[in-house]
Amino acid sequence: MIRTTYKGRDIKILKSTTSNCVKTFVGGHVISHAWQGDEIQALDWFRREIDRIDAKGPGSNPQETLPHWYAPGTFDLNGRGHVIAPGGACTCNTCLASPEKNVPCTDTTACQHCPIPQATHARQFTELVGWHPWVAPTPEQIKGRMQARRAARQETS
Repeated sequence: MIRTTYKGRDIKILKSTTSNCVKTFVGGHVISHAWQGDEIQALDWFRREIDRIDAKGPGSNPQETLPHWYAPGTFDLNGRGHVIAPGGACTCNTCLASPEKNVPCTDTTACQHCPIPQATHARQFTELVGWHPWVAPTPEQIKGRMQARRAARQETS
């Protein structure tokens, strides 16, 4: 068994009941029940995937828009629950087909884990962290949300 953290993501790799396979998890979510290879190969694969996602973003693969692939506080969620860069939009085909749910968060007081502002937050549930209190957004999130707010103002004027 391997338990480690790589660039803010919790990775766990266990032996599988299938021979020559391992069970893989990232951010507490099962990625594969029977990934072919040993534990070291699976860890190397996770590192490559995380490096690729960090460098290029999720692209058009909806599986890579899920929050468990990203370090906490480095992203926002759109109306569909997909990861977006703070102040950005998702580029997967599902979100491009429904732009009304693919809007960036522009509230700089919104929680780090959800788009609800501090004043109305109370305890909330999200897939990423479960039940949680309001958590201050990271400087990266605030900067992206401010840029999105400025861009929205320029579109309306």
